[in-house]
Amino acid sequence: MRNRLSIGALFAAVISLILGVVYYLNLPGPLPPPIASATSEPVKPAEIQPAKDAALGVMETVTTPPKTFGGQLSPDATSMEEFSSNPKRDPAEQGVLDLAAERGVSDQVKVQRLLAMIPNLPPDAQTLAMENATALIPDTNYLTYRGQLLQLAKSPEMRETVMNDSLTRGEDLRLPNLLEMLRTSTDEAEKKEIREIFEAYLDKDYGPQPSQWEAPLRKWVAENADK
Repeated sequence: MRNRLSIGALFAAVISLILGVVYYLNLPGPLPPPIASATSEPVKPAEIQPAKDAALGVMETVTTPPKTFGGQLSPDATSMEEFSSNPKRDPAEQGVLDLAAERGVSDQVKVQRLLAMIPNLPPDAQTLAMENATALIPDTNYLTYRGQLLQLAKSPEMRETVMNDSLTRGEDLRLPNLLEMLRTSTDEAEKKEIREIFEAYLDKDYGPQPSQWEAPLRKWVAENADK
Protein backbone atom coordinates (compact mmCIF):
# COMPACT_ATOMS: atom_id res chain seq x y z
CA MET A 1 0.00 0.00 0.00
CA ARG A 2 2.83 2.36 0.86
CA ASN A 3 4.49 1.60 -2.45
CA ARG A 4 1.35 2.56 -4.31
CA LEU A 5 1.11 5.89 -2.48
CA SER A 6 4.76 6.66 -3.15
CA ILE A 7 4.44 5.93 -6.85
CA GLY A 8 1.25 8.03 -7.06
CA ALA A 9 2.89 10.95 -5.30
CA LEU A 10 5.91 10.73 -7.57
CA PHE A 11 3.69 10.61 -10.62
CA ALA A 12 1.74 13.69 -9.50
CA ALA A 13 4.96 15.58 -8.84
CA VAL A 14 6.23 14.84 -12.37
CA ILE A 15 2.93 16.00 -13.89
CA SER A 16 3.05 19.21 -11.88
CA LEU A 17 6.62 19.84 -12.98
CA ILE A 18 5.73 19.37 -16.66
CA LEU A 19 2.74 21.67 -16.38
CA GLY A 20 4.87 24.28 -14.67
CA VAL A 21 7.48 24.19 -17.43
CA VAL A 22 4.82 24.51 -20.14
CA TYR A 23 3.21 27.48 -18.37
CA TYR A 24 6.57 29.19 -17.97
CA LEU A 25 7.45 28.81 -21.64
CA ASN A 26 4.15 30.40 -22.74
CA LEU A 27 4.67 33.57 -20.72
CA PRO A 28 5.43 36.74 -22.87
CA GLY A 29 9.00 37.91 -22.71
CA PRO A 30 10.06 41.30 -21.35
CA LEU A 31 9.86 44.29 -23.74
CA PRO A 32 13.21 45.55 -25.14
CA PRO A 33 14.41 48.77 -23.59
CA PRO A 34 13.75 51.96 -25.63
CA ILE A 35 16.56 53.09 -27.96
CA ALA A 36 18.13 56.19 -26.63
CA SER A 37 18.05 59.26 -28.97
CA ALA A 38 21.37 60.30 -30.44
CA THR A 39 20.70 63.87 -29.37
CA SER A 40 18.81 65.19 -26.44
CA GLU A 41 17.14 67.99 -28.49
CA PRO A 42 15.43 67.92 -31.95
CA VAL A 43 17.36 69.42 -34.83
CA LYS A 44 15.84 72.63 -36.10
CA PRO A 45 15.36 72.95 -39.91
CA ALA A 46 17.44 76.11 -39.99
CA GLU A 47 20.35 74.22 -38.46
CA ILE A 48 20.47 71.58 -41.18
CA GLN A 49 23.47 72.32 -43.39
CA PRO A 50 23.72 71.22 -47.07
CA ALA A 51 26.18 68.47 -47.80
CA LYS A 52 29.47 69.81 -49.03
CA ASP A 53 30.84 66.58 -50.38
CA ALA A 54 30.54 66.63 -54.18
CA ALA A 55 30.46 62.85 -54.19
CA LEU A 56 26.99 63.01 -52.57
CA GLY A 57 25.58 64.64 -55.68
CA VAL A 58 24.31 67.75 -53.87
CA MET A 59 24.53 70.94 -55.94
CA GLU A 60 24.93 74.25 -54.18
CA THR A 61 22.94 77.19 -55.58
CA VAL A 62 25.04 80.25 -56.31
CA THR A 63 23.14 83.51 -55.95
CA THR A 64 26.09 85.90 -56.03
CA PRO A 65 25.68 88.32 -59.00
CA PRO A 66 28.57 88.73 -61.46
CA LYS A 67 31.11 91.29 -60.40
CA THR A 68 31.10 94.65 -62.09
CA PHE A 69 33.88 97.11 -62.62
CA GLY A 70 32.94 100.77 -62.78
CA GLY A 71 29.32 99.86 -63.54
CA GLN A 72 30.33 97.54 -66.40
CA LEU A 73 30.35 93.80 -66.68
CA SER A 74 33.49 91.87 -65.99
CA PRO A 75 36.26 92.41 -68.56
CA ASP A 76 35.79 88.75 -69.51
CA ALA A 77 32.49 89.74 -71.16
CA THR A 78 33.45 92.37 -73.71
CA SER A 79 29.93 92.86 -75.14
CA MET A 80 26.37 91.66 -74.82
CA GLU A 81 26.75 89.80 -78.14
CA GLU A 82 28.86 87.23 -76.29
CA PHE A 83 25.79 86.27 -74.27
CA SER A 84 23.73 85.64 -77.44
CA SER A 85 23.58 82.38 -79.36
CA ASN A 86 23.14 84.32 -82.63
CA PRO A 87 26.24 84.77 -84.77
CA LYS A 88 27.69 88.24 -85.06
CA ARG A 89 26.40 90.22 -88.03
CA ASP A 90 28.70 90.84 -90.96
CA PRO A 91 30.29 94.32 -90.71
CA ALA A 92 29.01 95.28 -94.16
CA GLU A 93 25.44 94.36 -93.23
CA GLN A 94 25.77 96.17 -89.94
CA GLY A 95 26.92 99.25 -91.81
CA VAL A 96 23.76 99.11 -93.93
CA LEU A 97 21.57 98.87 -90.86
CA ASP A 98 23.41 101.68 -89.13
CA LEU A 99 22.90 103.95 -92.13
CA ALA A 100 19.21 103.09 -92.43
CA ALA A 101 18.70 103.88 -88.73
CA GLU A 102 20.85 107.01 -88.64
CA ARG A 103 19.11 109.95 -87.03
CA GLY A 104 19.07 113.45 -88.43
CA VAL A 105 19.32 112.21 -92.04
CA SER A 106 16.37 112.46 -94.43
CA ASP A 107 14.98 109.35 -96.10
CA GLN A 108 15.95 110.72 -99.51
CA VAL A 109 19.58 111.06 -98.48
CA LYS A 110 19.52 107.58 -96.96
CA VAL A 111 18.13 106.09 -100.18
CA GLN A 112 20.81 107.79 -102.27
CA ARG A 113 23.59 106.63 -99.96
CA LEU A 114 22.25 103.07 -99.72
CA LEU A 115 21.97 102.72 -103.49
CA ALA A 116 25.45 104.18 -103.93
CA MET A 117 26.83 101.54 -101.53
CA ILE A 118 25.38 98.53 -103.37
CA PRO A 119 28.06 98.01 -106.05
CA ASN A 120 30.80 97.75 -103.40
CA LEU A 121 28.98 95.41 -101.01
CA PRO A 122 29.04 91.60 -100.74
CA PRO A 123 25.92 89.82 -102.07
CA ASP A 124 23.98 89.51 -98.80
CA ALA A 125 24.68 93.10 -97.84
CA GLN A 126 23.61 94.22 -101.33
CA THR A 127 20.21 92.60 -100.88
CA LEU A 128 19.89 94.12 -97.41
CA ALA A 129 20.73 97.56 -98.77
CA MET A 130 18.15 97.16 -101.54
CA GLU A 131 15.49 96.12 -99.03
CA ASN A 132 16.15 99.14 -96.85
CA ALA A 133 16.39 101.55 -99.77
CA THR A 134 13.10 100.50 -101.37
CA ALA A 135 11.37 100.63 -97.98
CA LEU A 136 12.33 104.32 -97.70
CA ILE A 137 11.10 105.35 -101.17
CA PRO A 138 7.56 106.80 -101.14
CA ASP A 139 5.20 106.17 -104.06
CA THR A 140 5.40 109.82 -105.06
CA ASN A 141 9.16 109.53 -105.74
CA TYR A 142 9.34 105.95 -106.96
CA LEU A 143 9.59 106.69 -110.66
CA THR A 144 12.70 108.76 -109.93
CA TYR A 145 14.49 105.63 -108.70
CA ARG A 146 12.90 102.83 -110.75
CA GLY A 147 15.51 102.80 -113.49
CA GLN A 148 18.35 102.80 -110.96
CA LEU A 149 16.74 100.01 -108.93
CA LEU A 150 16.41 97.75 -111.94
CA GLN A 151 19.96 98.56 -113.04
CA LEU A 152 21.38 97.64 -109.63
CA ALA A 153 19.20 94.54 -109.18
CA LYS A 154 21.49 92.10 -110.98
CA SER A 155 21.09 89.05 -108.75
CA PRO A 156 17.90 86.98 -108.46
CA GLU A 157 17.67 87.92 -104.78
CA MET A 158 17.81 91.63 -105.51
CA ARG A 159 15.30 91.41 -108.35
CA GLU A 160 12.99 89.50 -106.02
CA THR A 161 13.36 92.35 -103.54
CA VAL A 162 12.35 94.89 -106.18
CA MET A 163 9.40 92.70 -107.24
CA ASN A 164 8.17 92.25 -103.69
CA ASP A 165 8.41 95.98 -103.12
CA SER A 166 6.46 96.65 -106.34
CA LEU A 167 3.64 94.43 -105.11
CA THR A 168 3.19 96.74 -102.11
CA ARG A 169 2.83 99.85 -104.27
CA GLY A 170 -0.35 101.49 -105.48
CA GLU A 171 -2.07 100.13 -108.60
CA ASP A 172 -0.71 102.95 -110.77
CA LEU A 173 2.84 101.82 -109.92
CA ARG A 174 2.51 98.10 -109.30
CA LEU A 175 1.63 96.87 -112.77
CA PRO A 176 3.86 99.32 -114.71
CA ASN A 177 6.78 98.33 -112.47
CA LEU A 178 6.17 94.64 -113.12
CA LEU A 179 5.89 95.31 -116.85
CA GLU A 180 9.28 97.06 -116.75
CA MET A 181 10.70 94.07 -114.89
CA LEU A 182 9.28 91.78 -117.57
CA ARG A 183 11.06 93.83 -120.22
CA THR A 184 14.41 93.62 -118.42
CA SER A 185 14.16 90.04 -117.20
CA THR A 186 16.48 87.31 -118.47
CA ASP A 187 15.07 84.57 -116.22
CA GLU A 188 12.25 82.44 -117.61
CA ALA A 189 10.90 81.58 -114.17
CA GLU A 190 10.70 85.27 -113.29
CA LYS A 191 8.96 86.06 -116.56
CA LYS A 192 6.43 83.31 -115.95
CA GLU A 193 5.73 84.59 -112.45
CA ILE A 194 5.12 88.14 -113.69
CA ARG A 195 2.83 86.92 -116.49
CA GLU A 196 0.82 84.91 -113.96
CA ILE A 197 0.35 88.07 -111.90
CA PHE A 198 -0.83 89.95 -115.00
CA GLU A 199 -3.21 87.13 -115.93
CA ALA A 200 -4.70 87.23 -112.43
CA TYR A 201 -5.53 90.91 -113.02
CA LEU A 202 -6.71 90.69 -116.63
CA ASP A 203 -8.16 87.15 -116.68
CA LYS A 204 -6.29 86.52 -119.90
CA ASP A 205 -2.80 85.53 -121.05
CA TYR A 206 -1.60 87.97 -123.69
CA GLY A 207 1.55 86.09 -124.54
CA PRO A 208 5.29 86.05 -123.75
CA GLN A 209 6.18 89.46 -125.17
CA PRO A 210 6.03 92.53 -122.89
CA SER A 211 4.61 94.61 -125.74
CA GLN A 212 1.57 92.32 -125.85
CA TRP A 213 0.71 93.28 -122.29
CA GLU A 214 1.33 97.00 -122.45
CA ALA A 215 -2.01 98.21 -123.83
CA PRO A 216 -4.24 95.87 -121.75
CA LEU A 217 -2.37 96.81 -118.56
CA ARG A 218 -2.54 100.52 -119.28
CA LYS A 219 -6.29 100.21 -119.84
CA TRP A 220 -6.80 98.23 -116.62
CA VAL A 221 -4.85 100.80 -114.58
CA ALA A 222 -6.82 103.67 -116.09
CA GLU A 223 -10.11 101.98 -115.19
CA ASN A 224 -9.22 100.69 -111.74
CA ALA A 225 -6.34 102.66 -110.21
CA ASP A 226 -8.56 105.35 -108.64
CA LYS A 227 -11.19 102.94 -107.29
